[in-house]
Amino acid sequence: MREADAQKLRDAGWTDRDILDIVHVCAYFNFHVCVVDGLGLESPIGKSSAAGATPGHGNRQGARRGVAVHPWNTLRKQP
Repeated sequence: MREADAQKLRDAGWTDRDILDIVHVCAYFNFHVCVVDGLGLESPIGKSSAAGATPGHGNRQGARRGVAVHPWNTLRKQP
């Protein structure tokens, strides 16, 4: 992520605190995935049924602020 990326988020209405929270959440999930993969485990994180969220919730939230959110399940090839 570069300054221009952060500026696009600001232009869409996100505060610097929002961006910091986004970075922390992304870093946590990256850490979680690395640990789970390193141990050869499966994780319920990211599965909407386990999280209690409805599929597409993040995309709808981002769309309200004018930010296209890439669906998590398409970022990584499923086995």
